[in-house]
This record gives sequence, C-alpha cells and structure tokens, in this order.
Amino acid sequence: MRVVAAKRGDTIIEVLLAVTVFSLVAVGALTVMNRGLNTAEQALEITQVKQQIDSQAAALRAAHQAYVAGGPAAANWQAILNQVGPTNSTGTSLPTTTVCPAIPMGAFAMNQRTGTLVTNPQPMQAASPYPYAGVWFSSSDQTANPQAYGVWIEATRDMVGGFRAARDFTIHACWSIPGSSVPQTLETLVRLYEP
Repeated sequence: MRVVAAKRGDTIIEVLLAVTVFSLVAVGALTVMNRGLNTAEQALEITQVKQQIDSQAAALRAAHQAYVAGGPAAANWQAILNQVGPTNSTGTSLPTTTVCPAIPMGAFAMNQRTGTLVTNPQPMQAASPYPYAGVWFSSSDQTANPQAYGVWIEATRDMVGGFRAARDFTIHACWSIPGSSVPQTLETLVRLYEP
C-alpha cells in the first residue's frame, strides 16, 4: 500500500505577510502616482497663468500704444489712468496663509480680446468654478462681460529720476493649487512711460 504525503498549504502568517507586502507596494505606488499627477497639474496651471499674465501685459501695452498713436482707442488708456494711484504703493503682500489676499480697491484687469477694463476682479475662492487665475469669458459671448478671478493689476505713478512720469503696473495672480495648502502666486511689473 502506498502512502501519499499530505500537501501542506501556506500558513496564516505567510498569507498575512504576503497581503501586507502587497498593500505597502500598492499604497506606495498610488502615493507616487498621485504626487506625479499633482505636479503635472501644477505645472500646467502655472503655464496657463503665465500666459494670462502675458496677455494682461500685452493688453496694457496695446492700450498705451493706441493712446500714443491717438484716435478713438485712446479712451481705453484714459480709463486705465483713472485707476492709477498718486504714488508708488507697497503692493499687495503675498499670501503666507491658506487664502489669497483681498484685491485692493482700484485694482482692475484687462479684457484681452477688446483691450477694455474689467473693473471688478474677484479673488479666487476655494469653491471657485475655475481651475486657475485668469480672465474668463462666458461660453455664449466670447468678448463681452468677462470675469477676472485671481488675476488683477495694481497701478501706480512714479517720477523716474526727475524724468517724465512712468506708470508702473504690477500684474498679480493668486490661486489654489492641488496638493498644497498655500496658494500659488505669480506677479510681474510692466512700466510704461508717458509720451
């Protein structure tokens, strides 16, 4: 008579160890993937906001050039000049908290498509329907009534070394980014001289 050796299965300890190792590898992989997705989204949003800032600067320069050339477009520049303060300001402080700063009175944005002012920019809120700072247009009308969220321009007037007056425009952007409790901020300065 033949005796068959009994086959033994894995012990409960071996099964638990295998499940634990698999769980650690899976959680680690998901964490790395999530961090990679957040980094990719942050890079995309920063690029988009830089383009928004560049278009704001281009709209300011175009309004200034139209004013220098004369003609009907000079009214846009006059509306911008009405927003300019009498002296250099210290500017809006960058956020060190979890919210973007309040937008100061007199701040504005530019409608890049028409070169006119958007006079009521709004700060980005956590529940904002927009993913990043910018000037947003409705889907039905791509030129009228844009809304500026998280992007604004502060204007000051300065005498440069006794020379003709210059207009300094600081273009600010502040919005919440994925994976961070501190909002992302960008800003640039545009100086335009009076003719």
